[in-house]
Amino acid sequence: MSDWRGALALSTGVALAVVGCKATTSRPSFVPFPQSAHGELGFGNPDPVYTITRVTRTVADALAADSIPVARVSERDGYIESPWFDAATLAPTEARPVGPDVVRVRAWVGPAKPGFSEVEVETVFRPVADPSRPERDLETHVGISHPVGQRVSRLLQKLIELYGEPDTTAVKPTDAPPPVDPSAVPVPTDTTARPPTDTTARPPVDTTAKPPVDTTAGLRADTTAGLPADTTAGLPADTTAGLPADTTAGLPADTTRARWLRRRAF
Repeated sequence: MSDWRGALALSTGVALAVVGCKATTSRPSFVPFPQSAHGELGFGNPDPVYTITRVTRTVADALAADSIPVARVSERDGYIESPWFDAATLAPTEARPVGPDVVRVRAWVGPAKPGFSEVEVETVFRPVADPSRPERDLETHVGISHPVGQRVSRLLQKLIELYGEPDTTAVKPTDAPPPVDPSAVPVPTDTTARPPTDTTARPPVDTTAKPPVDTTAGLRADTTAGLPADTTAGLPADTTAGLPADTTAGLPADTTRARWLRRRAF
């Protein structure tokens, strides 16, 4: 760790000596706005001077290829500046730079960790004109929805994808989290809309008495119709009528039995 920090301090010191300590530096005395797009680019070379020079050229070429006009490039100083240009046409303009329709882009390239340089790109405009104030004091960074500001941010993001450090926070196959037990995952509540309950009034049920249903309907006709009359009609009356009463009535039980025994003896 100490070797890495020592190398970083040495490379930073050399780069600052090259970039900031020359009387002829083309860098302005002010620093970029905090809202500037920023990132780190590198080409695997630990030499800070080489890295700053190459990254500066790479950023300048990318701006020009994306139709952003470039007026000044200092590779050794790590500085890029555009003229004032029309935000809609991206063409340089001689119009007075007042309002967000006329903007300027500046880029700073400075030392970072070994093999990389930090890039900061600002897009500014002047809300008002005031000759009594320094020019930098009149400038402000464009909003996040400004088309040129968004264009510059997308451009730097593409450069980071090409020349930035690989994302070390990505999950590696060996670092993959253990599988989740499906039984431990709560089942989400069904939040789908249900059809509304039909609250319309129903007609009242007819509770009045109904007439009894005729269950004889459809039965076969009386099959006795047409049968001959009762054949017992006209028969002689009971011939037993007028017979003498039972003469045994009132006799003693044993007398009757004696007569029966006598008859069996004969």
